[in-house]
Amino acid sequence: MADEEQQRFEGIRSVAVIGAGISGILATKYLLQAGLDVTVFERNDKPGGVWLYDEKKPAEPPYTVTKPLETAHALCPWYKEENQQDGIVSAEDALKHAPPGACYEGLTNNFSLITIELKDLPWLWDIPITTAECLDNASEWTTHRNILRYVQNAASQARMEDRVHYRTLVERVKKEGDKWKVTTGILTPTVSESAEELFHISHRKWEFDAVVVASGHYNTPRLPSIPGLVEWREAYPARVEHSKSYRHPEQYAGKNILLVGAGTSSTEIARELGSVVKEMYQSGRGSPFDLPLDFIPENCHRVAEIESFGTLQKSTEGAETAEGHLPGKVTLKDGTTLDDIDIVIVCTGYHFAYPFLPELHADDESANVDSSKVLVTNGSCTLNLHKDMFYIPDPTLAFVGISQFIATFSFFEFQAMFIASVFSGKAALPSQQETRRIYEKRLAEKGETRLMNGRQDEEVSYVDELVAQINSGNPTRQIEGFSAKWHAARDAGKLQKIRARFAREKAEREAKEAAV
Repeated sequence: MADEEQQRFEGIRSVAVIGAGISGILATKYLLQAGLDVTVFERNDKPGGVWLYDEKKPAEPPYTVTKPLETAHALCPWYKEENQQDGIVSAEDALKHAPPGACYEGLTNNFSLITIELKDLPWLWDIPITTAECLDNASEWTTHRNILRYVQNAASQARMEDRVHYRTLVERVKKEGDKWKVTTGILTPTVSESAEELFHISHRKWEFDAVVVASGHYNTPRLPSIPGLVEWREAYPARVEHSKSYRHPEQYAGKNILLVGAGTSSTEIARELGSVVKEMYQSGRGSPFDLPLDFIPENCHRVAEIESFGTLQKSTEGAETAEGHLPGKVTLKDGTTLDDIDIVIVCTGYHFAYPFLPELHADDESANVDSSKVLVTNGSCTLNLHKDMFYIPDPTLAFVGISQFIATFSFFEFQAMFIASVFSGKAALPSQQETRRIYEKRLAEKGETRLMNGRQDEEVSYVDELVAQINSGNPTRQIEGFSAKWHAARDAGKLQKIRARFAREKAEREAKEAAV
């Protein structure tokens, strides 16, 4: 590492961690163990991140907005500096400060528990054995409630409570001189004379030597630019929604559903809805990320990509209520039309977006920007990072939890360990010239796509490399990579496990129906 880089890390004493989901918890744990002063900012009132279930639905962005930064700013006003003023906030606006996440009632893990188990926190820790909440085969699948309890137990184990500021939104992060300036908005409940639920927001500026971004990537819905979709949403906002708003299958009972997209969220929702809806259509693009056809239920039909949402009729009896089909046709790219749709669920995923780092966004890809400094362009990935972690122009800005298609918790734990080792001077990064070379090679191979941060084919080698670097700087306390039971569970195959699970669920459902 060059002398300048060594000096940069030698000066790190204080670190801001943005987010108290599993990535932020792990970052906090290992930064504290490394002897650094850590401050955690979490916009919700408790830890848990994406696993925090909230019955309320989040606000949806305007469907006219499809770019990452623009979408994130449309969802929360305080990312814009002109709005960062102290004052009273309504309950409705308070939801923009800490919007409900994407967790729905039937959500479970989609990697087996063994593969996402943390190093010193076994899964079988005081989980109640009940029909609704017990572990499936004690090692595979469990409910979001159990996973939340596990994550919050990890937060307690990390002793994060003394370091975290809840109800605190990070609004702006900017490097000035050798310090990172962080602006936050803190939301406090207050009492009004009219008994109306109100909140007070106050803004504060902080200063840190380094920043770890652990804010996740299920915050900013990705909306497709399909002709007619905006008009359908504006005319029927209760019947056209993003999958982030999905909570329960019962409200869709007896309806015909159009799922836009054929990836993970679409398929998981299709399986939830299969037993209660009348018909489902799942529109896919034939993408490598579309899940196999045998993952969807029998009453769900995989159809072609959508060409357009047609002109809505001016008046159709029952169309503005929960009854009746939406008064328009959906045209697919193979020429087929669908004219019996009751509800549209847009399952097109999420943008990577860092609205508190607006200078590092280039939503307008045609703009004259320095591509070597940009974090986000089209929202499909995060750019200019070494190993999905260190911002190459200034590695005192680091990220945990953006790598995709991996066993999340355990993978992120090694990332957190490595960042803590680098920030505390126990491990070294290559020179900036070398990290740039490694990055550019990957960019040429993967492009600005979801594959850029995808580590599915290199999960083990990636972690082995981090472990070797951590151990080389700390010979007295060696750590191990993935455990033997992790390898055994991973080698069994995620898709095969899911298929077996689906088959078991189907057999149980048919047996129950036969008994009625």
